[in-house]
Amino acid sequence: MSSAVSRPDSVVMKFGGTSVADAEAMTRVVNIVRRQWESQPKGSRPPVVVVSALSKVTDGLIRTAELARNGDGQKAAALLKELLDRHVAIARTLTSGQRAEDLAQALSEQFARLGRRVIAFAASKEVTPEHHDSIVAMGELASSRIVAAAFVEQNLPAVWVDAREVLVTDGEHMAASPDMAATCGKAAQNLAPITARQQIPVLGGFIAATPDFTQHAAVMNGASDLMVEVFGDKGRHARSTIGVPSLPLDSAVALFLERAAAGDRPEVAGLTSRLGTLEARLGQAEGASQEVEGLAGRVGAVTQQITAGQEQTAGLTDKVAALGNQMGALSTRMDVLGDTVQQLQQQATDREDGRAQAASLALTVAQLDAALDGGEPFAQVLDSVRSLDDGNPAVVKAFETLQAAAASGVPSLPELRDSFDRVADDIVHAAQAPDGDGLLDQAAGNLMRLVTVRPVGADVEGESAAARVARAEAALAAGDLAGAVAEVEPLEGAAAAAAASWLAQAHERLAAQAAVAALQDRATRLLSEAR
Repeated sequence: MSSAVSRPDSVVMKFGGTSVADAEAMTRVVNIVRRQWESQPKGSRPPVVVVSALSKVTDGLIRTAELARNGDGQKAAALLKELLDRHVAIARTLTSGQRAEDLAQALSEQFARLGRRVIAFAASKEVTPEHHDSIVAMGELASSRIVAAAFVEQNLPAVWVDAREVLVTDGEHMAASPDMAATCGKAAQNLAPITARQQIPVLGGFIAATPDFTQHAAVMNGASDLMVEVFGDKGRHARSTIGVPSLPLDSAVALFLERAAAGDRPEVAGLTSRLGTLEARLGQAEGASQEVEGLAGRVGAVTQQITAGQEQTAGLTDKVAALGNQMGALSTRMDVLGDTVQQLQQQATDREDGRAQAASLALTVAQLDAALDGGEPFAQVLDSVRSLDDGNPAVVKAFETLQAAAASGVPSLPELRDSFDRVADDIVHAAQAPDGDGLLDQAAGNLMRLVTVRPVGADVEGESAAARVARAEAALAAGDLAGAVAEVEPLEGAAAAAAASWLAQAHERLAAQAAVAALQDRATRLLSEAR
């Protein structure tokens, strides 16, 4: 769904998730905005375009936060990769040539930075409301970047604006309320100059930031209403745990020993009873020798049976002795296995301690990255990750680079973008100023400073200072600081002197970003080794 609310000198056009669901939908958005601008009175300011995340992307980012909270960093990273692939596919459909490559690179870097933070959150199983908002905000940041590039591809002069530079809320993450006064000031500062240059600002509608905090909160669906309020006078609108479940002792020994004494055997008892009867009869019939002889023979048989029983008992005794020896051997084996179990338990404890330490370091590096984004001092956070310094040359160099700027911080990307806006005309003037020192040369130079006419946009060709400034501005608008530096560095003479201060600050930020990336790589390796 899309909506537009206007005032005499501005139009705000808000497009929901289904309106930017795919390349075809975004093409319709381009046509709608084009018709709106063409229908406005000549000389009026271009519309301000606000877009939501692509359809279903916010749901995917919320799921990413849930996976990180559950400690499943691999699944979270895989989901982010799916979302990135979807955005890049749409971007390559809507743009072409170098613009498509630059846009895909910018999106990949944006998602890569978020991916490193999500892995750190998953390692600690801690996703605060602030972390949650920083994850979900990616939807609008990415969609608005693509829409802005699609406009330029279709010859509409658009500029991508990071909504965090405009929308300001209170600090209630996941339930933020807009700060109208602060937002109006930010809009006048960051949007009005763009429309004054007859360019279309394109920004996401559901991201915001407190003035004194570098992280970002999600603005509720009232962000649409907030933007209308800004630009219109009336209308409103739109830990990581390692467990051992079992041990390799998959056996048990049970001995059941039954020993039957000869007197306990039933047949012996019966013979004894019969022998008593025979003896009684013998006493009664002393003269019956034949019967006595017969009985004597039978007694002999009984005696043989008793002897056999005793032999069987002796055999059982031998078996009992053998089983006793086996029990002794098993007991020795159990002692050895007990020592092994203790060793495994200690190894598990050491591994868990190492993983917890690695997770904490990864989270702290993420905080360092966030402080860098906001242009804040980061000396205290840098001291917290000193244990990462293991003598690796890249890590040592990273700490040296960051230590130099830790007390004061490095300029943020928005600050560098604003300062370049201020020096851009000076660079062009310096390049075009006459070489002479005469009165006419000075007068001509002063006249040139009164009126500045120079090209804008990423498609400006040539190696002149004006062309390089135009391409550098476009790169900064797309969040590509390295690209802007690459355009400014070849400047010579007076133009190079005019750009020198800004270029030094930009190099300082790029060096700090590379240093933080090296620390993030080291923290990630520690996490992998601790598994």
